[in-house]
Amino acid sequence: MGYNVYIPLQPYHGLNDRRGMALNDLTAKSWPPSQLESVDIAQGLGKQVTVSGLSGGGTLASWAAQERDDIELTVPMAPFIGIKLVPGVLLNKGFTNLIQILPNFYRWWDPIQKENNPASAPYSYVGYPFRSMGEYMLLGFSAMADAAQEAPAGAITMVINPNETSISNAVAKQFVRDWQAHGDIQAELVELPDELNLPHDFISVTRPGNDPDVIYPILLPWLTGSN
Repeated sequence: MGYNVYIPLQPYHGLNDRRGMALNDLTAKSWPPSQLESVDIAQGLGKQVTVSGLSGGGTLASWAAQERDDIELTVPMAPFIGIKLVPGVLLNKGFTNLIQILPNFYRWWDPIQKENNPASAPYSYVGYPFRSMGEYMLLGFSAMADAAQEAPAGAITMVINPNETSISNAVAKQFVRDWQAHGDIQAELVELPDELNLPHDFISVTRPGNDPDVIYPILLPWLTGSN
């Protein structure tokens, strides 16, 4: 469609050890420098910048929307700020703090098939150190606290999946309400069709059951601001 697309490599991601042990060194402070640099690079690639990401990438996109004043449109998709198993925003905030003091341990995405998880893309880690997930949540709640105090500069379209199995839609919805509370702000919440029964990772072309020919035409108007 003529867009220049830049996909930044996040800190401690994309390494050959697919167990993801490098994430032991990940902290919420790891991202701001790389996120700011990524937006700077994107500014040199076109007339306007759109930032988007799924899950942890959605958390980073939400943070960027709040912290930068030169992003035209931000489209966080299923941002990982809270988890579905913990109800509500306040309990997820408490859980985020709890993760920082709990013993760190390794978790497989699929504890039965482990390295052979059929849902893991060939470029993905097959597991993660538990505490690293809390770092995404810390960054997300930090951005939410800022959102309650100051309006973002650009437009925001938050995408959630009604069949979400992993992240908290309640937290994502509260984030949008915090943005909308500032009044004349172009911030909206959109939902994927319930009947598609999509998984958490609804954009991967390698995920079994995903059909890009069905999903991408739904996402593209939101990503291009043409909806």
